[in-house]
Amino acid sequence: MGARGEERVVSRPDARVCAHEALMPRWRGPQAMGEPARAMGYVCHRCHAEFTPVAARELRSLRALAAAYGEAP
Repeated sequence: MGARGEERVVSRPDARVCAHEALMPRWRGPQAMGEPARAMGYVCHRCHAEFTPVAARELRSLRALAAAYGEAP
């Protein structure tokens, strides 16, 4: 998140570095586990990059669009 609390926009991932295919949720506590809306963020299992929930959702959308058009993410 930026200085004023605005979310960062995720651009198309560079597949040469990491495609961020395995995003694991970070939960606010044990009572929130299993509820995607209560995840406080996501971490890439491969490269350990961290994403806000909004950025992770946008990344998944970009991958879905790329797959729909037959492009590699």
